[in-house]
Amino acid sequence: MLETNPRPVRQTDGREFVRSEHGVLQEVALCRPTYYDWAAENAIVEQSKSSGALVDVDAAISQHQELVAALEAEGVTCHFLEPDEHLPMRRSPAIAGS
Repeated sequence: MLETNPRPVRQTDGREFVRSEHGVLQEVALCRPTYYDWAAENAIVEQSKSSGALVDVDAAISQHQELVAALEAEGVTCHFLEPDEHLPMRRSPAIAGS
């Protein structure tokens, strides 16, 4: 059942957030795709690789910058995690509406 009027949840630091994917997005945690690569093998990755598709990190970085600009234009606060070459698929680890 869709909760149409979700109640805020208070965190230990006193801030509140709403557990709802239908609420207004106010904050988001992102990670720049500096080391982006296909790390997991699944049907889509296998199909892409077999068709000769390659990961375009420059395109991923450009698209990430466009996403950040669009979010910030709507008043969303973006928090950034440091890219980690050992976590090549880390992009948007958490979304928090506060």
